[in-house]
Amino acid sequence: MNWRYIIKQLGFPPSSLFIALLAAWLLRKRLPRLAQLLFYTTLAFFYALSLPITVDVLARTIETEPALTRDNWPDLAQRADAIVILGGGREKPDNAWQFTQPSAQAMQRARYAVRLSNASQLPLLATGGA
Repeated sequence: MNWRYIIKQLGFPPSSLFIALLAAWLLRKRLPRLAQLLFYTTLAFFYALSLPITVDVLARTIETEPALTRDNWPDLAQRADAIVILGGGREKPDNAWQFTQPSAQAMQRARYAVRLSNASQLPLLATGGA
């Protein structure tokens, strides 16, 4: 693990917000007004980032590609080399299966990828899981 990775992890939420809370706690006696401002601002950011509307707005900024329509499925092989299925979580094992099972979201992704693969004849690559 290199320093660049560590700095990136500490620079973005939630790590950066925890660092801000730590700074507010360290400044509480020396600069109490600044510490109080930093504390309440950090709590406001924590709250704002936990709201579903904030998640939706932030997700829209990175989800710019529309979903594929069925009309685009056959010529998908001209635009891609493979279909990658990202992991979607897993369920706890029960007595019937005795192993962990893919979550409902992971199964939906897998079914959609198989349909795309059948229509476009592209190979599948599954990732994730432990």
